[in-house]
Amino acid sequence: MIWQISRQQSCIEFTAELLHGCCAAVASATLHDQLHWLDVPDRVLFKLALTVHQCLNGRAPPYLSEHCIPVADGHLLAVPRFRLNAYGRRAFSVAGPMAWNHGVIIRLEAA
Repeated sequence: MIWQISRQQSCIEFTAELLHGCCAAVASATLHDQLHWLDVPDRVLFKLALTVHQCLNGRAPPYLSEHCIPVADGHLLAVPRFRLNAYGRRAFSVAGPMAWNHGVIIRLEAA
């Protein structure tokens, strides 16, 4: 999985080189600063948190919304137990609430 992320990141950097006509380091910095692009792992977390947000607001399909169960305090989501460390952690029912809880904890610590 790590090699897939680095491969996707290198494709993004290559595209930036083509668009800006400069080396990868300068193009990558341009993407981050001027275009506000995210690295691949950050983009995956953002998309997961966005999908969970849509689930909580009733704008997602029911088969996804049924996996977003709030805990008693209302901010955090219940993360189900999983058996296989390699595959179970990647399922939306686990990865979505984990990404959401991670963002909530960071926001609460910053406040």
